[in-house]
Amino acid sequence: MTSGVRDVPAGDLTVEQVRLIVQRLTAIHGQLGELVEMMHRFAAADGRDWQTWDRLLDHIGRAGTKLMQYSGDPAHPDWHPAAEKAIAEAASTTIKDGVLSEVTHRKLAEALLLTVWRSGGYFLVNPDDWPDLLPAVVLGAVRTAPLINQDDLLDHLRDAGNADT
Repeated sequence: MTSGVRDVPAGDLTVEQVRLIVQRLTAIHGQLGELVEMMHRFAAADGRDWQTWDRLLDHIGRAGTKLMQYSGDPAHPDWHPAAEKAIAEAASTTIKDGVLSEVTHRKLAEALLLTVWRSGGYFLVNPDDWPDLLPAVVLGAVRTAPLINQDDLLDHLRDAGNADT
């Protein structure tokens, strides 16, 4: 991987890159605003059940992850193909397990690996600083995680006709 934690590409962003960054971050801002408004309404209605609060907070966390991903993409465009390659290499050395298709497992593992790298970047840990086994560990966790493999929210991903690669 060529990007370091604080490396910034030389030159300027294209008009399209700027448009995409602003569009994505504006959409996330809107989602966060709607979620906070829902929280205010729920709290005003004396809503205190854990299930509802868990879902609201989960949506806030997911929007935060998107914010982290989208804000890092322009500076580190090489991380996406590097994560895809790392997970593909790990896939050939680990045991397949779980009910979702291999394609789905790999895509989820790529996203999780990127999240780990980006989180590390905020603490000045380069992707190259992580142990070589990290992609295999991430893929193994995705393949065996009960909340991924048994969550009703992911039912639409099961047996979607994707061939394993």
